[in-house]
Amino acid sequence: MAALGIDGGDGARHGFLDVIGGLRQGATLDTAREEARNVGEAYARTHPSDMRSGTTLHVRLLREALFGFLRPAAGGAARRRRRRAARGLRHVANLQLASALTRAGEIGVRMALGATRARIVRQLLVESVVLAGGAGVVGVWLAALLLPAVLATAPPPLAPWRR
Repeated sequence: MAALGIDGGDGARHGFLDVIGGLRQGATLDTAREEARNVGEAYARTHPSDMRSGTTLHVRLLREALFGFLRPAAGGAARRRRRRAARGLRHVANLQLASALTRAGEIGVRMALGATRARIVRQLLVESVVLAGGAGVVGVWLAALLLPAVLATAPPPLAPWRR
């Protein structure tokens, strides 16, 4: 595509040029595809030596261009992940309920000794925040630890995020 300054050297045509743009206000993906087809046809008529026969312009969402290769594998996996997440939330809820039932005696003793409801609620909130904060710190640490390994095995569309 000499008009764009791409030199094939040996005369080979590439067909790898990716252009990123945004849709105008009120435009749809179908209208953008139609417009790209018209532009491609007009360019092929005015610069026939720059275009291989059958070359077309494709318009797709950036998300689809970068992560579309994941979609076939994600169909059943996404449903399994949602089921696992729901099961995990049920387990956490059951653990919280069991914990509350076992602490009922402790809370009764505290109230008998004169602790107010506000004091007990404050203690339970502080315990929950400390537990959640610790879990958050461990999660961020694990993510930072595993990110280079995940990006090292990333397919080419994710290559810009490699370090």
